[in-house]
Amino acid sequence: DFYIETKSEIHIEELCKKLNGNKNRDSNFYVINAIVIYWSQKMIKQLQEKKLKVSDFSDFFIKILKMLDNDNRDHLINSMLNELRFPSNQTIFFHYLMIYIMNEIKNEIIEEHIIRNIIGRLIFKPNPWGLVHFFVQLMKNGKYVIMKRPFILKNKADELLQKISLSVKNKKKKNYISN
Repeated sequence: DFYIETKSEIHIEELCKKLNGNKNRDSNFYVINAIVIYWSQKMIKQLQEKKLKVSDFSDFFIKILKMLDNDNRDHLINSMLNELRFPSNQTIFFHYLMIYIMNEIKNEIIEEHIIRNIIGRLIFKPNPWGLVHFFVQLMKNGKYVIMKRPFILKNKADELLQKISLSVKNKKKKNYISN
């Protein structure tokens, strides 16, 4: 709440310092998940009331992603991806947030971390609608050419992404035909 009022990074730094310093990493998962849910609800309400700009909430999450260590960043990314479910305000909020993060983070390590988590989720079925929609938009996004990212080419993940992409496209076609 203090960050929304002041836009001061000191509050984010304190939060990340406490999370990174906590020896009990399992409890961090619950704290980070609570932060994601609380902030998203608060931000969705303020966006609807036009009290907040899109960049305000996006910058909050980008700053946290950059300040957290790998384990806590993984918890944060998974908490955000957990919200990509069925069509709802919450899913739309996180869809646009994740697209914005992928376009603006300018940090290859974090981009790779996000893509790795997405791929891990898409390999196993069933896939939630929001996650599939986000992946399709990410693949189509001309600004973020996922298949040419260095970490994709370096790890030869482009073949896996092509298979996942085809699977997602076929799944969408089948769903449209059966409806």
